[in-house]
Amino acid sequence: MKHAKLPKGSVLLICLFVAGLAAGEDRVLWQIGEADNNTAEFAIGPDRSNQYSVTFPNGALFVAGQSEAKQDWPYIQPGPADGWAGGKSHSFGIVFGLEAQPDGGECELVMDFVDTHSTQPPRLVIKVNDTSFERQLPKGAGDDSAFGQPEKGREHIETVKFDAKVLRAGTNEITITSAEGSWILYDYVALKVPASVRKGPLDVVTKLLGVDTQPFLVKHEDGKLYQPVQASVLHIGEPVEASVAVNGAELIKDSLKGGFKTIEGLAPAVEQTTSVEVDVRIGGKSIGKKTVSIAPVRKWEIYLLHHSHVDIGYTHVQTEVVQKHWGYFEQVIELARKSADYPEGAQFKWNVEVLWAVDSYLRQASEEKRQQFIEAVKKGWITLDALYGNELTALCRPEELVRLVGFAEKMRKLCGVKIDSAMITDVPGYTWGIVPVLAQSGVKYFAVGPNRGHRIGYTLSQWGDKPFYWQSPSGKEEILCWVAGEGYSLFHAGRLDSGRLFKYLKDLDDSKYPYDMVHVRYSIGG
Repeated sequence: MKHAKLPKGSVLLICLFVAGLAAGEDRVLWQIGEADNNTAEFAIGPDRSNQYSVTFPNGALFVAGQSEAKQDWPYIQPGPADGWAGGKSHSFGIVFGLEAQPDGGECELVMDFVDTHSTQPPRLVIKVNDTSFERQLPKGAGDDSAFGQPEKGREHIETVKFDAKVLRAGTNEITITSAEGSWILYDYVALKVPASVRKGPLDVVTKLLGVDTQPFLVKHEDGKLYQPVQASVLHIGEPVEASVAVNGAELIKDSLKGGFKTIEGLAPAVEQTTSVEVDVRIGGKSIGKKTVSIAPVRKWEIYLLHHSHVDIGYTHVQTEVVQKHWGYFEQVIELARKSADYPEGAQFKWNVEVLWAVDSYLRQASEEKRQQFIEAVKKGWITLDALYGNELTALCRPEELVRLVGFAEKMRKLCGVKIDSAMITDVPGYTWGIVPVLAQSGVKYFAVGPNRGHRIGYTLSQWGDKPFYWQSPSGKEEILCWVAGEGYSLFHAGRLDSGRLFKYLKDLDDSKYPYDMVHVRYSIGG
C-alpha cells in the first residue's frame, strides 16, 4: 500500500483541528459515584438504610472537590412515605464553585438511579440555584436492591437540561428533594457543562445548625466517664480544625471538612439534670455558643447474644443452610482467635443457636477442624445451646421432646463443658412439656427470641423482657426464661444501629423496667 507524503506542518494542523473539536464539546464538571450499577461506593451502602436517620439527620450536602461519596452521599434517599426515616421530605445538595458566569450554552444534570420504590416512586423537586424542575420517577423493581442486592434493581436515568446562564460566578447549589413518595437508590450524579465553563473557588461558609446531647456514656483516655455533646455544622471551604468546648474544656479536636458535619465534645457525666455552656470553635474562633441541659444517663449492661439463625427452607434449602453454618463455625473460630488478646468484653464470642448443624459438621470435618471446634468450645469462644432444632414444640410427642436435648448430652461428654442453656428462635409458642425435659437434662436457662414483627400473637407484648421462672406441670422443676423484648431480628440489616438500640433502651426506661441489664439478640445468616 502506498502512502502520500504530507507537507511539513500538516500533522500539526490536523492535531490543532481535532483539539478544536474537543474544546467545543460538553464535559463533566463533577460527578458523585461511578456508573457501575452498584451502591457500595456510597455512604451507608449497600444495605444500611437503618443508619440513615442517625448518620444524616440534616440530609446530605456534597462539596464538589472536597467531599467523598463514601462518607458524604448516602446510597439511599428516603421520601415522605418512609416512616423509618421520619416520614418527611429529604434534601440532598451539591455545592460547587465557578470562575465566572457562563455566557450561555446548555447544561445537563444526569441522575442515574439503581432503583426506585416499586409502588411509591418519588416525585423529585430539583433546584439549580433559583430555578426549579419537577420529575416524577417510574416504579422500580422491589426492596432487594435497597438491602444489598443492587443487581436486582430497575435502573432509571433522569436528565435535567437547563441554560448555563442559570449558573453564577462563585458558589452554586443544586438540591434534589423527595417531595412525595418513597426512596431512590443512587448509581451516580453528574453535571455536564459547556467546555468554556471553568471551576472556581467557593464562598467560605461556616454555620452552627444546632447542639444536641446524646443518651450514652463514653470513657475518655483519662479513664473518666463523659456524656457526648454534638454540634451540627454547615461548612463550605477548606478543611479546618474544629472543637466543641463544654464549660471551657476542649477534650477532643477534629478536622472539619466540607458539608453537613457533626463534631463532638464531652461533658462530665452528671447525676442530676445540669446546664452546661457549649462553645463551638472553628479554626480557633467561636461560631456560636449555646446553653444545653444534660440529663443523667442510666448505666446499662447490655449482653449481646451473637448467633446465626437456623431457618431451613426460608432463606435456602436444607443442604445449603447446613453448609453455610459449617462456614460460620470456621469464621467464628478465626474471629475469636484474632480477638483473643482483646480486653474482656471486646473478645469475639458466639452462640450456636441449635445443634443440628454441629452434628453434621463434626461428622464430615477433618480431624484437625474437628479438634479446632472442640477447643473453641472449651475456651468459651463458642457456646453450645441444648436444643437440636427450632421445633414447634407443641407438635412434639414426649419422646420427641426428649430427643431434642439428646445430642446436647453427647456434646457435654465430647467437649467436657456444661450446657445449661437453650435457645429457641422464630417460634411463637412453647409447650409446657418442654420445661421438665430441659430441667432434667441440666438446662437452667431458656432464651426465647420470637419474630418481632408478625405471627407471634401476644408473646412479645406479654412476656418481652419480663424474665420469669417457669415451673413444670408437677411443680418439681423450673427454668429461668427470658423472652428477648425485641425478638431475634432487631439487627437483620447485619449491623448494630445505635439509633434503634438507644430507642429500645429509652422505651425500657420509660416503662419503668426494673433491671439495669438486658440481653439483645444479634442474629444474621440463615
